[in-house]
Amino acid sequence: MTDDLTKRLDDLTCVSETATVDNIVDYQSTHLAYFQQAYGRFMSQFKMYFSAIVDTGNNINYLDKSHWPKHRALQFIIATHALKQFYSAYTLLLDGAYEDAIALQRSIYESFLRILFISMYPEDSYNAYDYKVGKKQTGIKFNATNLVKDLGLDWSTYDIMSKFTHSNMYRVVETGASVANGQQKEAIVLIYEKDDDMISVVVNFMLFLLVIFLHLFSETFTVNYSPAEKDVKKHLDIIREYANIS
Repeated sequence: MTDDLTKRLDDLTCVSETATVDNIVDYQSTHLAYFQQAYGRFMSQFKMYFSAIVDTGNNINYLDKSHWPKHRALQFIIATHALKQFYSAYTLLLDGAYEDAIALQRSIYESFLRILFISMYPEDSYNAYDYKVGKKQTGIKFNATNLVKDLGLDWSTYDIMSKFTHSNMYRVVETGASVANGQQKEAIVLIYEKDDDMISVVVNFMLFLLVIFLHLFSETFTVNYSPAEKDVKKHLDIIREYANIS
């Protein structure tokens, strides 16, 4: 049964029409070339900032952290695991998949809010995540939207990101309204197209998130080192300079 199904699938794939995927790959290549020409400075800055954050995080593992409060380790874990999403969002931006990049950026932003929650409520630090291991969660619970409101920050960033994250609501509502108003002239199909306005949104979100994480890794996750560790001091001085200039 399995061998027969495998053969049937192999036969089908051999004669299948996959021009759609080829066209997307061509679009990604063209978009990358445009992005390098028009936004090359941002690309250089991202590589510089991101590499410094990752390298600093790697070094932190091997330096003296005995002065860290009990909850700092969890915050460091959250921040470190968000780094992969940073690079994934960056590659999606280069590919021209703007909405998908924003969806990942929202996850990075939420990681920061969880870190912020832990600093505010260290005794309930593990409530930054809603998980239950045989017992009911007690204490103050994390809620990203309420946290931002409670602090009176009035950050619209989180709400804007959410519009793209939840089933690509922004694009769905936009197209739905166009259909309802009789303004939709084009077929509703999968579309990849360059959009400088969307590029600006993703780039600005990315720079905002980089500022946050540069300060996290240079100020919140502080470490002790000996005077002999000159390379460590040099590295930390560099990321602090990046944090200040960003």
